[in-house]
Amino acid sequence: MGGQRVKWIVLVSLVALLGWGTTLELLLRNQVPLLSKAGLSLLINMGLVWGLPAAIVAVGLAVLAQRLSRWRHARSAGSTAIFGAALLLIGARWRGDDLASVAADQLWLTRLCFGVFLLLAGLILLLRLKKGTWLALLASTAIALVVGGIAYARHQGMWLTPRSGVPTPAAHAAPWKGRVLVVAVDGLSWDVLQRWLQTADAAPFDWLRTAASINPLATFVPTRSPVVWSTIATGTRLEQHGVVDFTSLEFTLPWVVRLQELPPWAQRIRWAVQKLPHARENTVATYELHRKPFWEIIKNRPVYVVGWWVSWPAQPVWGALIADHFYFWRKEFEQGSHWLQKAGVTWPPELLIQLERFRVQAERVDRTRLEKILGIQLPPDEQIDESIPGPKPLRELRTAFAMDETYFSIMEYFLRRGPRNGLYTVYVRGIDLVSHAALRYSDLYPEISANSAESQWYGQLVQRYYRYTFQRISRLIQLAGPNTIVLIVSDHGFEYDPQLPELFGHYHAPTGVVIAYGPKVRRGLSQITASVFDICPTLLWLAGYPKSQEMPGRPLSQLFDGLPSPRREAIPSYGYRLVTGLPAYTHPRQLRESLELLRGLGYIR
Repeated sequence: MGGQRVKWIVLVSLVALLGWGTTLELLLRNQVPLLSKAGLSLLINMGLVWGLPAAIVAVGLAVLAQRLSRWRHARSAGSTAIFGAALLLIGARWRGDDLASVAADQLWLTRLCFGVFLLLAGLILLLRLKKGTWLALLASTAIALVVGGIAYARHQGMWLTPRSGVPTPAAHAAPWKGRVLVVAVDGLSWDVLQRWLQTADAAPFDWLRTAASINPLATFVPTRSPVVWSTIATGTRLEQHGVVDFTSLEFTLPWVVRLQELPPWAQRIRWAVQKLPHARENTVATYELHRKPFWEIIKNRPVYVVGWWVSWPAQPVWGALIADHFYFWRKEFEQGSHWLQKAGVTWPPELLIQLERFRVQAERVDRTRLEKILGIQLPPDEQIDESIPGPKPLRELRTAFAMDETYFSIMEYFLRRGPRNGLYTVYVRGIDLVSHAALRYSDLYPEISANSAESQWYGQLVQRYYRYTFQRISRLIQLAGPNTIVLIVSDHGFEYDPQLPELFGHYHAPTGVVIAYGPKVRRGLSQITASVFDICPTLLWLAGYPKSQEMPGRPLSQLFDGLPSPRREAIPSYGYRLVTGLPAYTHPRQLRESLELLRGLGYIR
């Protein structure tokens, strides 16, 4: 009996090692030293996330085999169960190729070696071989390791070297050597923009009609902002970049384990897992982003990133990075020594002290200031908002204005002081917030908005906020200088949806917008075919970098005249993205405010 227990313990351990084995391959692919801080942290984290569930499955199979021990076909049934579980675990582990930096069809030999290893181990233990048991077990282990090593070396092209690294400097001469400014406007809608351009509020922006190229931008379902913006930043599908939602559940142990790293079936038990000790819901973080965004790929020019989704905690870049948590951070959150590093909201960390003065707090934005900037009269109090179902217009307007003013001001600061060949990108979400709350009352849609008190107060709010946004964008363009290519992109538009309390939404992937402006840009309203997958390849092309085979999009060279055509060759991959360092500190108030913003829009419950 004791011998059988030992054998089952060995079997459980072997199945649990599946998680650690795949993590080891990940470390080798990316040349991360196993005994380094990053290597040990990832090994422990992913080993627990994947190895522990595998061990639980193995224990369940062991119990089942014992219950069936009186059945004469128990051994064959147990063997079949073990073999099936091994194959299922392997298939689920590699589903989506999330830990591979090569195409999925090139991993068959690696999968096979894991399968042979587990199948031989299960066969040896279940058939109770008396002679040569441990010798056979060691032989199967050695065979699996050798086959795995050969497969790894074959697919990488050389021993322990990534199949494709980031070209440094650019693989080719950059087609554009001046500044590039990317303004990421959440919720900028193709349909709303067309209506707005016909109003008097758009009259001051002649450059949009006469000197810019305005085009629809296709998106995809699910149109959740962090998912789509991660696709825009990486050029890859959500199955590859790994960001699937606004939030993730994290367990605060000696290290942080996030639920988004588990297989899809585990997402169904979020409601139960959230009630466990040391578990809490947090906004999606850069740990979930498994492919490199363009600002981590481009190495031949400094980059300045402000406010992008899934950029917290801020990672090192050549230039500066202001994470999406910057707006929610407050000076009173400082705790203990090294608080700048723990905050993780800027890179370099000391930049937080410099930029603190640009933060605008929503609670300090009064109605008079909003009325002066937008040129409209707002309700005298917020009681009108309370009777409105869905997002509250005045509340969302305050938050939208505060966040946009903060990030626009920081980008102005960088453009005044930054180099003339830098890549600058800023994300603003004000149009999305205001559209969710007030598009149902907008004069832009007279066929939908009712003649009510709310329509009288908020009828011009959306179009005036469009005007404010393009005023700030125009100021950025002026500060950037004439030798700047400007791209204005959005993640989705808005469409009428009577099933929603706010009547307008983006659950069916309504079309967004891409606007190009500057030297070499083809002017006028054009109708090129573009999608959110094309933005990252376009930015890489302008900097002289090739796209990867993981990117389904293409460079939007049709937007420009006089620039070299993009090269057709593509590298296999820019590799799996490893984020090093300890998780950044999240103050309870910082977390509460960020979640309340999402909850107010109905994105989370």
